[in-house]
Amino acid sequence: MFVFLLFSLFSLSCNKNIAHQKTTNMYPAASFDNTRWKLIKLTGMDSLPDLQKDVFIQFNAADSSFKGYAGCNNMMGKYTTNGNKLTIGPAAMTRMMCAPENMNVENGLSKAITETENFIINQDHLQLRKGNELLAEFQALNLK
Repeated sequence: MFVFLLFSLFSLSCNKNIAHQKTTNMYPAASFDNTRWKLIKLTGMDSLPDLQKDVFIQFNAADSSFKGYAGCNNMMGKYTTNGNKLTIGPAAMTRMMCAPENMNVENGLSKAITETENFIINQDHLQLRKGNELLAEFQALNLK
């Protein structure tokens, strides 16, 4: 009986170590800057339309600039951070006309960028927020 109890405790101990290894070896969190963030969710839209190009934003800490593609036009500008506080823009954009679904994404993303107050990074996801309200969510395309 004692041997069975000892074996059971040993097995439980091993299982806990395996579970611990799985959590500590999870995919590392993406870096805010120098990561290409692909838009996957936008407040006000149930789902994103299937566009020919990925809508993305990328931040460059070296000069506090950002660049991206908003759905129809390229965008660029400056940003500032202080902890998880984030101010983006104003953004400069090219001015091409596109299909209505592209323009809807672009207008929604432009609004989200202007209203952003803070951000959260959870593994490979970046959320732009206004207080606790989610404005836009992105997924990392390349981690550095």
